Amino acid sequence: MRSALKCLLPVLLGLTLAACGNPQEQARLQLGRMNVKYSENSFVERARDGDVLAVELFLQAGMSPNATNVKGEAPLQVAARFGRREIVKILLDKGADPNLKDGKFGAPPLTWAAVKGFPEVINLLLAKGADIKARDKKGMTALMSAAVGGKTEAIKILLAKGAKINATDNDHRTALIWAAHYGRAAAVGLLLDHRADPRIKDKQLGLTALLTAAARGRTEAVKVLLAKGVDPNAGDHHGKTALMWAAQGGRLKEMRLLLDKGAKINAKDREGRTALDLARDFKQQKAEETLLQAGALAGTGGKSPQKAKPAAKPQEVKPAGQSQGKKPS
Repeated sequence: MRSALKCLLPVLLGLTLAACGNPQEQARLQLGRMNVKYSENSFVERARDGDVLAVELFLQAGMSPNATNVKGEAPLQVAARFGRREIVKILLDKGADPNLKDGKFGAPPLTWAAVKGFPEVINLLLAKGADIKARDKKGMTALMSAAVGGKTEAIKILLAKGAKINATDNDHRTALIWAAHYGRAAAVGLLLDHRADPRIKDKQLGLTALLTAAARGRTEAVKVLLAKGVDPNAGDHHGKTALMWAAQGGRLKEMRLLLDKGAKINAKDREGRTALDLARDFKQQKAEETLLQAGALAGTGGKSPQKAKPAAKPQEVKPAGQSQGKKPS
């Protein structure tokens, strides 16, 4: 028995020395000493947290830079989402795919960096071949995602690099419509200055950027759109103007802005309803009073208040990043 052990000792010692001389094994041992599990989930988690040493050790230990966790997220995607510039650079230098999309949203790293507004990360990704035209599952581009968050620096970079300003998503919404939807007034102005088309309508209701902003009570966005010369009398698929949408929702500030800019107070939709009819139909008393004071008249298609349905709203679509943490600020 002792002789057998004596024979095994040199073999075990040789294996140990070989392991210690192997960079991959050394990296795994170091991760173990740091109480970091060698797994895809742990790799992505460390990238998200900005742990440079751990990420380098994972890569040295042989982990693929494109490994994904149980959620279908790759380290480059989470690093881009949280603005981990150094991690992004390390991963890209090690061959991470700049266009790899996550499993849930189908969003590439560029979209994550854009919606959160990280200019340095955006530049790194673009320099390594990120596709500026790439879309997520809802058809949203990085530019649209930047508009959602009102990230003007990201918008500037993307436009300078050739992003299509009037590209539309699956619901025919543009970056301008998204900026107006969330009331990102500075982004609205920037996009209009770069010739975003304010006449484009979404697929569902035919809402333009102005109609969306008026319907949702985005006062500052309405101000910018009107100041830039957007037509206050353009209608949606049913002929409803911004004033009608504002009246229907009781958006008094938006109503006054529109009237001051020449909105036709007695314009009718395809059912013959005026803004006054809609204010009455949806029991918006203050809106009704404001319109009457301004000389509004009823149309021929008003419904009785008892039969009125709740005011329709633009369909909510959560772009990439909106269900992960806070909404863009």
